[in-house]
Amino acid sequence: MEADALKELLIKAGRYTSRYEKTSKEVTEKLLTWSDGEIEPSEIEQIIDQLKSEKFIDEERYAERYVRDKLTMLKKGPILIRYELQERGVPSSLIQKALSAIPYDDWFLALEEYLSPKLARYKTKAKNEYDLRMRLVDAAYRRGYPSDIYEEVIDRLEIS
Repeated sequence: MEADALKELLIKAGRYTSRYEKTSKEVTEKLLTWSDGEIEPSEIEQIIDQLKSEKFIDEERYAERYVRDKLTMLKKGPILIRYELQERGVPSSLIQKALSAIPYDDWFLALEEYLSPKLARYKTKAKNEYDLRMRLVDAAYRRGYPSDIYEEVIDRLEIS
């Protein structure tokens, strides 16, 4: 690929990563789209390295912000967040580090905040206490929480 075209792709990628945090995988996919697949893997690597050196791409920062945002805004659990980060191409070590940075109590509080409004609605629909509990378990499971967290949170909620 020509030097001018590469420089143009670098500028475009810089703009793309300056607005929102992006991973190397996301930028690679965009570069392939923008170049209609004509860009060489070595050229992609060169652009990615340049963006990393200039801190346009920082996957550790991306993982930390992603975990914090998904927990606080959407009340997602660690299992679902881990899956989403893996899909975005974040290395497992960085995912683990970002998830570990969240205090264990924050996961409990987030799930409690998520399930509390559902409890009132599920109480009217549930046939019995067991059915209510299973509905809450299902909601927590779909949100990506492990059993040790959702069991304790559900036990703390006043089901009966």
